[in-house]
Amino acid sequence: MTFPRHLSGTTLAAMALAVAAVFSSAAVAADDQGGPVIVGNPNQSAPVFNMDLPKATLNLDYANEHDTSRQDGVTTGTTNNQSTEDLDVETKAYILSPKFFDMSLGGTFGLEQTSFDDAGQNRYTAGLLDGWDVSGTLLRDQGAPLTLYSRQSEEFITPDFSPSLNSTDRATGANLAIRSETAPTQFQIYQQEDTQSEIGGETNYSSNEDVFHWHTEVINLPHQTLTWDYSYHNTLSQESESPSIRDENHSASLNHALYFGTQQQSSLSSSLSADVQTGELAYDDLRLDEALRLWHSKDFQTHFEYSLDRSEMSGVTQTSNSLDAGLVHQLFGSLTTTADVGGSLLNASGTQVEQLFGTLDFGYRKTVPDGLLLFNLNGGWQWQYAPRGTATTSVINQAETFTDTQPIILTQPNIDPNSIVVVSPAGVPYLKGSDFTVNTVGSLIQIQRVIGGLIPPDGGVMLDYKVLAQPASTINTGTYGIGGRYDIDKGFLTGLSPYARYSVQDQSIDTEVPSAFIPDSFNDIVAGSDYRIWLITFNAEEQWHDSTLIPYDATRFSVRYSQALGRDTTAGINASYSMINYYDERDRVNDASIGASIRRNLNSEWSIEARAQWMNDRDELFGDTDGLEEQLELRWKHNQTEIFGRVRNATISNRDVDSTFQVFEVGLSRSF
Repeated sequence: MTFPRHLSGTTLAAMALAVAAVFSSAAVAADDQGGPVIVGNPNQSAPVFNMDLPKATLNLDYANEHDTSRQDGVTTGTTNNQSTEDLDVETKAYILSPKFFDMSLGGTFGLEQTSFDDAGQNRYTAGLLDGWDVSGTLLRDQGAPLTLYSRQSEEFITPDFSPSLNSTDRATGANLAIRSETAPTQFQIYQQEDTQSEIGGETNYSSNEDVFHWHTEVINLPHQTLTWDYSYHNTLSQESESPSIRDENHSASLNHALYFGTQQQSSLSSSLSADVQTGELAYDDLRLDEALRLWHSKDFQTHFEYSLDRSEMSGVTQTSNSLDAGLVHQLFGSLTTTADVGGSLLNASGTQVEQLFGTLDFGYRKTVPDGLLLFNLNGGWQWQYAPRGTATTSVINQAETFTDTQPIILTQPNIDPNSIVVVSPAGVPYLKGSDFTVNTVGSLIQIQRVIGGLIPPDGGVMLDYKVLAQPASTINTGTYGIGGRYDIDKGFLTGLSPYARYSVQDQSIDTEVPSAFIPDSFNDIVAGSDYRIWLITFNAEEQWHDSTLIPYDATRFSVRYSQALGRDTTAGINASYSMINYYDERDRVNDASIGASIRRNLNSEWSIEARAQWMNDRDELFGDTDGLEEQLELRWKHNQTEIFGRVRNATISNRDVDSTFQVFEVGLSRSF
């Protein structure tokens, strides 16, 4: 299937209507009722077009933002004033009958004025403000209902510790559902545009994406399922003043499952998938997965899994074969035993990496006096042999997560730090310097999230990077661990949940170049407790991580609270403090943060909401960051009239720059 590089919203709708035309005759024939739909008196002609009385809301909004930045002793500032006057209108309508073509119509029409002052240079703009949300479904009760839609919305958003943004989202597309008794099918095709602009008009981020998705599920197969999925994405994205990035992606998967045995608990699952992407981040991947799961009794099951994965990126081809066999056994409903053995063979441009592994885990769960006891014991072994590398290999879509303000640490040797690319789970690339930084500390690489960038706190990301050719090595790794937790729910210690865990990893590396590798051996001890009292949960823990690679000690405290206090008040608080001492890097990191919010209905007309967030990060190696943000909002609502006022003050400072963002908003809306 060949797609144009860019599809307009009109083209998308036309393609959807063409698909609908192919299936419409079959859909009508498949309708159980048959014949035309007749509403009301058959002798009385129905109106060709019917529309409900529209509902409208008049909105008047004003926002003032003053931002300052101090860097290298020089202070700069900007002031923005933005006013909007718009009318929101929405209604329902249909043509001939709601069963023939049912519509939902909404629109925003108005004016917008912006005055932006940057270093004494004032710019004034005035224009039209428009938005819409329109959708319609053709033959909604027939065999192939078609839904067409188009929507655009503008929003004033304030990310944490960042300047305010104007966000515009636009989407146009169609959904076609084929209601087949044998193979129900769903087609989706749409174009989506997202733009975020800083106050003053400078584009912070933009994305234009054309998408087509096809899903079919074959049903009525005896003890089987069969599904097919195909997706096409054509994406053009750009962040700030960096070069635009265009990627075109085709992905398809065919999945089959066969169920058998007692009550069809056992299964054989097969999956074949392909993922091809061209553009700035070009790669292709072909994967085959086979999984056999056997239930021998209600307490015992085994599984056998095989995977073949072939990928190519930057001219480097990698083929991986992996095999895993395991079991799960339940004893008296309290002791769960899990065991796995397997291996893999990775061929990267003629270089083969061999790996064998085995794991054994015991999990114990038992009701004991005054509570619940959880206990686990595990062990594992891994052997890996890699000959001398002759080419650079590529790592694609490695999933990682930023936790609090801590960096992602890559321990694999010979990573090219300049090759690291960080993208969102949806495939949107983040900008180095603005969203993340890469630092090399000894043999380690740290990827640090920039506070105020586009990567959200505790956000998941995908990493792509290259590993340079490495010397031959044989790596043996042994692990074992033990841990327990006691949840107390009776007596004067009710709510206390002490826990502890101890884990050991012993790694040895036999290599022709010992300086190229550092064995990752460690002893890790964690001891702590949760304590739940009323609606508050406290946590305190200590960690000792004695490692040949990243030794550190950590002390952590946290408190969480979120609950409705009666009918009129909702409050929440989340505070944490951690102290981490990295010995080899000679770095001490102290992180403290507090976030609190409260919302209260003062009476039937007045409500108030306040929130505050404070952070204090002390990092001896990479610098300190301080941030404080406060926001207060007051609303008054009487019948169909609502007035609100909002003030926000945010400051953030690090070793490079100090910034302040101050916002004042007022608005009035009247529905009729």
